[in-house]
Amino acid sequence: MFDLKNVDVKSLRTDLVKNATILVLARLLSFYLVENAGSTPDIMGAFDPKWVYGLVFTLLGFVFFHVVVNPTLSKME
Repeated sequence: MFDLKNVDVKSLRTDLVKNATILVLARLLSFYLVENAGSTPDIMGAFDPKWVYGLVFTLLGFVFFHVVVNPTLSKME
């Protein structure tokens, strides 16, 4: 179905780790500095299921880009 030989795995891993780190840090900062300023809430309250699903689908979007879109664009050059 997909030609996985043309996928740059190193670039894919780098994008996934970089974006997941940015999103998790942004969520933690938002949770502690904006939503619960001045209190010491449980850290698991920051990662509600709706946010986790959003993270998963965002990262799946990056996988889709690297597996489908990027090789197609490279062939067009």
